[in-house]
Amino acid sequence: MELGVTAHVPLAPVNTPQTIGDDPQFASRMLWPNAAVTGTEMMPTPICFPDDGLRAPTRRKCCAPSPATPTTK
Repeated sequence: MELGVTAHVPLAPVNTPQTIGDDPQFASRMLWPNAAVTGTEMMPTPICFPDDGLRAPTRRKCCAPSPATPTTK
């Protein structure tokens, strides 16, 4: 940090995958979706949406057809 002050360059701590969960700002903004609910591991988003009724991600009830399955348009 002293080097940044001397060189007039802003510096900040860098998190690693092992330490990111301990960061208070990260913990308050990045809520990890539950894989049991969504059906897969999902990355959280840092975007904070106003409370406008957006629903939380869930497991889809329909899936893409299997390869070679005929489909209609």
